[in-house]
Amino acid sequence: MCGTVHVFLPPAAIWNHLTDFPTIGPSGFFGSFRAIKIWLTEPDRLLEEGYRKYPNMLFKIYTQDGWTLFTSGDARLAEMRAAPDRDLSFVEHINDAFQLEVTMGPGVARDMFGRHSANVMNTVTRNLPLYFDEVREETNQACMDNIPSEHDWVAVPVLAATGKIVSRGANRMFLGKDLGRNIEFTDLMVAFTREAIVTGILLRTLPEFIRPVVAKLVTRTEYYYKRARPHLESMLAYRLEQEHKHGLRDLALRVLGINLPAIQTTSNSLGHSIFDLAQNPQYVEILREEIESIVAEDGWSKESLQKMVKLDSFAKESQRLWGIAPGMLTRASSGRRTLKPFTFSNGQTVPAGHDILVTSQAIHLDDAHYPSAREFRPFRFVELRSQEEEKSVLYDFVTPSKTFAAFGVPSRHTCPGRFLAAMLIKQALAYLVLNYDMKLESDERPKNLMLGSVMGPHPWASVLFRKRQT
Repeated sequence: MCGTVHVFLPPAAIWNHLTDFPTIGPSGFFGSFRAIKIWLTEPDRLLEEGYRKYPNMLFKIYTQDGWTLFTSGDARLAEMRAAPDRDLSFVEHINDAFQLEVTMGPGVARDMFGRHSANVMNTVTRNLPLYFDEVREETNQACMDNIPSEHDWVAVPVLAATGKIVSRGANRMFLGKDLGRNIEFTDLMVAFTREAIVTGILLRTLPEFIRPVVAKLVTRTEYYYKRARPHLESMLAYRLEQEHKHGLRDLALRVLGINLPAIQTTSNSLGHSIFDLAQNPQYVEILREEIESIVAEDGWSKESLQKMVKLDSFAKESQRLWGIAPGMLTRASSGRRTLKPFTFSNGQTVPAGHDILVTSQAIHLDDAHYPSAREFRPFRFVELRSQEEEKSVLYDFVTPSKTFAAFGVPSRHTCPGRFLAAMLIKQALAYLVLNYDMKLESDERPKNLMLGSVMGPHPWASVLFRKRQT
């Protein structure tokens, strides 16, 4: 893949005009080959070097996309948050990262991560208490359907299971019981989500002028639309009668679009947590005690789930250590694209058309922020809550901060779906903890899939499950 990229990259893309920004890693025409190899295989080394050397500046790394800018530090992040979308655009950055305009079409692409998506997810968030029981019912049933409850150990491919669990829970919320329980439809959403992200990432390795042509050959959005249409026709009929602005195809593509971020990010985060539970079974009984005591007193509700601070901390610590999902730039997140030259207060000017990424993983693994930052300490955020009880909300799973950027840095573009994601993850973890024993197939946690800024759980690794014995 690296060679393919460089066949098409013009010399200007290598020598570039970003000479005012310090460079991390090799550069120059021949050095760029080595730079991409290092970026794809050892990105941590490059990002941490830049994070240490230039703590409040922008620096550049040569990646498969050409020169890419990165930054950290309170001052730069504050300026990025404050910049209007007409200067620094989150939507344009995401559209390019996933090549949404050539795979989904411009209208749907801009809605998926723009104002439409935020409005949809804000409505979903307001209604979470109302739909808590329905979503929990679906999540529990999906766990039962995808993870056998036997007395002997059974190997279960983790990401295959979490994708189906999350798809059913999310679509029960989005579309109701008939489609949330429809296995053919929810499995279709998982397949579409994962294929669309991989396709988008691969398209980015090609020159921009040829992407639309190749997209028509490799993108299967139309195939998924035709498969989804029979399931959606009756449900969307009323909407079509009320609103003539959109046709059935447009609305169906928006259903596919809202599933894309919901399933991929959440199922991978849940997968990371399951691997962490299986690797650290000593914490399962502690979580069981917390869950059972709270449910015995308060029953199941969004409020009782909120009281399970150890479960919340476990999920957040897993996300801090491993990030969100492939394609969401877990090592470097909260990206913005410059729509015109943008000058930071330290004098660095970024030309139009460049992405600026935040070194989120380096922030998460900084011992100054989190003592023993590379160690998995599942109740780290419970301890922090106890030290600052009046600020305990700052340590909730869903709360972004300057030192926790898994959902994005605090801004108007912080992930609007994080409240649903957190509820789905914690509902599923609670069910698994209460009903199963878990362990790894070997002594070591399966290695994550890593490719540049993309990192996710091993896509085919399994965890051993059995019916709870105690």
